[in-house]
Amino acid sequence: MEEGGVIRGYHADLDPQQLGAGLIVFVQVTLQRTAGDAFRRFTDTIATIPQIEECHLVSGEFDYLIKARVGDMSEYRELLGGALLQLPNVLESKSYPVMETLVDTQALDAVLGADRPRR
Repeated sequence: MEEGGVIRGYHADLDPQQLGAGLIVFVQVTLQRTAGDAFRRFTDTIATIPQIEECHLVSGEFDYLIKARVGDMSEYRELLGGALLQLPNVLESKSYPVMETLVDTQALDAVLGADRPRR
């Protein structure tokens, strides 16, 4: 599976709370324009921000869904004002701090299902 690209790597399961990064905030970002190189410029810049754990280009009411991990709300305010809102072409953002994580898994067994044929 490694040679076939199914296994992409091996990772340690770190406790974010113990590392001072216990607060997760999801952020919706809407760009002013989506023509030309707007998406590339945004993604090139967002990839340099260490607190960004995930960034997804989505369809619908907004353009990106970001998962950020920080130590506390004060640190998030700094991230929002000092980095996220300064990104190229950002029109608006909406933030959703996580109160409690109910499911957190990278396992694909449940998603793929035991009866699903493997390629």
